Amino acid sequence: MNKRKRRNFTLIELLAVMLLMGVLMLLMLPAFNRMIKGNKVDQLASNLKLGLEQAQSLAAASRKYVALILPSNRATWKNDETKWFCYGGFRLAYVEPTGGSDYTFVKWVPQGEWKNSPNGAMLVYADDSSPGVESGGGCKGVLGKTSGSNSEFGSGMLNLLVPDTTEAMPTGTLNHCAVVFTPYGGLKNQTMYFVVAEALDAPSDQIVYPVRESGAKLDEKPTNFLKLRVNQFTGKVEYIQ
Repeated sequence: MNKRKRRNFTLIELLAVMLLMGVLMLLMLPAFNRMIKGNKVDQLASNLKLGLEQAQSLAAASRKYVALILPSNRATWKNDETKWFCYGGFRLAYVEPTGGSDYTFVKWVPQGEWKNSPNGAMLVYADDSSPGVESGGGCKGVLGKTSGSNSEFGSGMLNLLVPDTTEAMPTGTLNHCAVVFTPYGGLKNQTMYFVVAEALDAPSDQIVYPVRESGAKLDEKPTNFLKLRVNQFTGKVEYIQ
């Protein structure tokens, strides 16, 4: 039997294949970047959901008030240990009611630590009313800054009174930074809504939304976002449209 001759690729053919692969990779790069950023939104939303569920479970099991501390406003949370956890980072703490919407910090949950958010995604809305969505898909009412005016979460979030002896946290009254679960597992707040969006820090403490509604300014109406809801009575956390 005659042996078939094996033909090797020529240098020109190899270069042509490499060029074609390079063009395909260049074309796919934007879609790949969008996928990675979308995954960061998913990751932050999943982490926040897990933190809320842990706080609810611990409150019901321990028969104590447990708060998920969500830092906002980098003008307040300005030391190096806490400022990077604003707008997506969180930590669990035991608290006690002091009347109205104020709670007193008691102590951190043992073995707990700050959970940070991935670069490229931020918690940009936390309040007791569901944010609206424009016809173009943009989410209304989200944050535009990280410090100063209009940088705190909504009035549905509870205030925290923090003693001077507390470590790794600003002291005094911290506005709109706590989601408190009761000893029965429900929310002390009303039903709460959260929005996690693809977002980046910019100069002058601005928040920039790379994927946003057509014609909107850089700091408003993100279209790449996920919404969460926590039921006031059951403490159940779920994704919503």
